[in-house]
Amino acid sequence: GDIVDAYSLSYSKPETDTCQDWTLATFSKEEGKLAFEASRKLRTGDNEDWEIVNDVETMEGHAFIAAWGDSEEISYHASNRVSGRVFLFGEEREDRILAVRAQPGIEQSDILHDENLIPATETYYAENCVNLEQATGLDPDVPR
Repeated sequence: GDIVDAYSLSYSKPETDTCQDWTLATFSKEEGKLAFEASRKLRTGDNEDWEIVNDVETMEGHAFIAAWGDSEEISYHASNRVSGRVFLFGEEREDRILAVRAQPGIEQSDILHDENLIPATETYYAENCVNLEQATGLDPDVPR
């Protein structure tokens, strides 16, 4: 297997990075699951890479997108893609979130919108505007 270092500045086909900084160490594909291990420097000095910083301090994790397939060409990968945020440093993410939620004055609400079904075979973007008071029952003018 190969790994391609690529980047995207918008919702479009990723561009191959001129400096291939990632090294694929291992990969396996078994029972419908793909697992891989790759490495690269925290600071590559490459303008097409983001620095990998200590996410314990930022509480945000690092944004990643990945796609896989049998072709040498980068193209639409249908369901062979994943994106999200990955924490690379420190404690488990859930432990950190629970610690933040336990701090005095911290409130949390989950606003879920189940009317937007996300198709498995095409890219889908949705934008919703939700009134805080209607969605949570909280008065936005009352300090917390």
